Amino acid sequence: MVNKLLAVIAAVVITSGSVAESRESAVQKGLRFYNEGKYAEALKAFHISKPRELDRRAYLAWGLSAYRMGKFESAAMKLEKAAGMGKPDGDTWALTAECHLKSGNPGKALQAVRKTAPLKVSSRGEVDLLWGSIAEASGAYGEAAQKYRSALGENPDKEFDIRAGLGRVLAGLGDYSGSIENFTRAAKLKPGDAEAFSGLGYAYLKSGMLAQAEESLLTAASLAPGLAPVWYNLACAQSKQGKVENACASLSKAFETGFNDVNGALSDDDLAGLRGKECFLKLTRRIPVK
Repeated sequence: MVNKLLAVIAAVVITSGSVAESRESAVQKGLRFYNEGKYAEALKAFHISKPRELDRRAYLAWGLSAYRMGKFESAAMKLEKAAGMGKPDGDTWALTAECHLKSGNPGKALQAVRKTAPLKVSSRGEVDLLWGSIAEASGAYGEAAQKYRSALGENPDKEFDIRAGLGRVLAGLGDYSGSIENFTRAAKLKPGDAEAFSGLGYAYLKSGMLAQAEESLLTAASLAPGLAPVWYNLACAQSKQGKVENACASLSKAFETGFNDVNGALSDDDLAGLRGKECFLKLTRRIPVK
């Protein structure tokens, strides 16, 4: 999003070079440093500026400088200030939302991105994709699915990300057939990506299509052997097929790669076929119960 926003507001954040550097205010220095690509210096200048001198242009430059320096929480605060000044601007609200998401605040991100709905933006497809990812992070899966679908036709170069996103949120909504359809398309787009096969395997597992689940999860495990959820779901698929030794081996791999929810494994109905089996008892006894 930031590159499109920069293109849109470049003319707004540009400053005149007519003021001698010795007579520059802190805000003018901040704007000049921003235009020169000296984002750390721009931040220092804006921090010592007088609040009454900060207009929309200054807050935009401050927020974008913070974005460039990876200070997303600060960037969100300054961009939100800018977005509230003058004529409502969809691109600024979209970037504000992205910054809230990157700073770990999906709730505020969702509030910000919703403000773009009635406003003009430089790329509605990109904003819908961002909106979908924010809604997903917020647990608003229905809203996420709607926005991901809206983004599909407008972002052909992002189809994998959109299909994978749809696969995840549809699984979250219990629509496993829809999840399977989208993860299958994602896997065809990127056959070397473990995420697509992992999601596909999970959706097959929840649909009771156990052989397909095992096949997809084995593919995911071969592509990314360090992913504990892949091994755990593979153990579930194998257990439900009565493949006790294979399931125990996969569960052992899950523990080795970071899975440690012993109580969850002991109570998981998908692993019911392993209960009482010696290999399962050995595995669960050697991991501390938390």
